[in-house]
Amino acid sequence: MATLLTGFGSPVYYAAFVTAGALAIISVFKSGDRSSIWAIATIFVFSAHAVITAFSASSYGDLVRLVPITTVILLGDCARRQRTEQFEKVMILTALVHIPILFSTYWGARSEIQNGARLAGDNVAVAALAEIAIGTAWAGILSNRKSVAIFSLSAAFLVIIMTQMRTAGLAVFITLTFYVIAKVVTSRKTKARYAVILSLVGASIFYISTQLASIQSAINLALLLDDPHRGLSSGFSGRFSNFYDGWAAFLANPVLGSGSTDLVVNFTHNGYILTLAQFGLPIALLCFAFLTSALIKSYRYRNIAIFSVIMGLLFFYIGQPRNINTQLCPLIGILVAFRSQKTVL
Repeated sequence: MATLLTGFGSPVYYAAFVTAGALAIISVFKSGDRSSIWAIATIFVFSAHAVITAFSASSYGDLVRLVPITTVILLGDCARRQRTEQFEKVMILTALVHIPILFSTYWGARSEIQNGARLAGDNVAVAALAEIAIGTAWAGILSNRKSVAIFSLSAAFLVIIMTQMRTAGLAVFITLTFYVIAKVVTSRKTKARYAVILSLVGASIFYISTQLASIQSAINLALLLDDPHRGLSSGFSGRFSNFYDGWAAFLANPVLGSGSTDLVVNFTHNGYILTLAQFGLPIALLCFAFLTSALIKSYRYRNIAIFSVIMGLLFFYIGQPRNINTQLCPLIGILVAFRSQKTVL
């Protein structure tokens, strides 16, 4: 909300997540849940890294970054402790707050995109809007309400098409795909399940066989060698060169990383390489293990919505410069990753 109404990085934006962090701290202490010690230990690890990096680089940027990181971890711990009905109500509220804003944003800018043009504006702001759309779609799916999910997905796809953010669209598509597949696979109606699976496989093979030229063209379009919107001149909208720069930064400092003040590293459009480059291998392995555990547990306990959102999050990280972030996406994905750590959801 703060990002949409006042802009990314505005005073209201920072005040919003500081307030959220303060409320989360109160919740942690009031709950008396001993398992919250893991969240506190994780915050301590990131704090130690921020202090070491800040002193070695003579910059306080990593200490500032520690505030949103701490907020996200505390909110994740709160989400983990919530009862299912409480969490679903939060997701309903999140979706209902953002749906009208996304629809109104699309309606206000429809004249700009009638001829297939991309939404005008700063690339960072446009990307942030698409990420909010992903988060709204995820909130709708997690709300366990069909009407909320339909409106959330409709608003999200309209805005994503308007922004022409390919990674955002694919992240939502992958979430929906795994949601549908998981629903079919876990269905108790065995015959119907296999009939649907075989029908989907057969239809997919037939469609692919008749659309090979179009698919090749779409792949070439996705791997743009010259993206007019971003002014980049290397493959995948400049991301291949970007990946290399981030990886080089990681190799230069594999243990501690380069922190959050290196602008070249910060715009590495791959969350996994970004995490390695910013935080170093030990913390990156901690984060990757957490996400892997979340995915496995959500599947094991048959929580289809959470499993699907985590799959979308894992794909989203492939093409976006995000890791632990207060933006609606990946925030909701991180929250459900924490929730998956419960044995009863």
